[in-house]
Amino acid sequence: MRFSILLALFMLVGCNLNENQGVHTTTKVHAEKKKPELITYDRYQSLLNELGNSIKVEGFQFKGASTDTQITIVGKKASFGKREFLTIGGKMDGKETNERVFFENNNTNVVTVLDLIYLEKPMDNDMLYWDQSVPYGLKNKEVLATYDESMLVYKNIIFKITVLNLNDKTKNEPIAVHFTDKLVDFINSNLK
Repeated sequence: MRFSILLALFMLVGCNLNENQGVHTTTKVHAEKKKPELITYDRYQSLLNELGNSIKVEGFQFKGASTDTQITIVGKKASFGKREFLTIGGKMDGKETNERVFFENNNTNVVTVLDLIYLEKPMDNDMLYWDQSVPYGLKNKEVLATYDESMLVYKNIIFKITVLNLNDKTKNEPIAVHFTDKLVDFINSNLK
């Protein structure tokens, strides 16, 4: 009888041990993905005159910005089937996604255009493009020398700087360098 009681006790303890060992609870805490911060469309629109009045490059004056509504029609094929107008959502709603700020030098022979292109999705903050002005077989190399360009992105806005220079050889350093540096300073001070 003692043997039966001992055997029953071992079985109960053994069952309890096995029962506890078979139940494992694991709690996983998923880190919340932080949504990237976007520049709002209203803030994007307010940047036009703000950039024009804030960016100061020696010898250049702010001449204006495309603050009036200009809807650009594009074929759906050109936008990979996404939209018919360069607007938010691709509809004719007045919320255009490309704007321009104009600067001109004192002699009116150099124009710098700062394009702002609004995206609904974020990108990395980075320099995207710098013009190399290599003629690659062009016969009229002088035409290429009149043009300089850089492009960078901050959050969901692409900034494109284009310099059209009709024979102003007064500076050795490209004008686009000065405008790009001033733009980055503006972004770091006003959009962080």
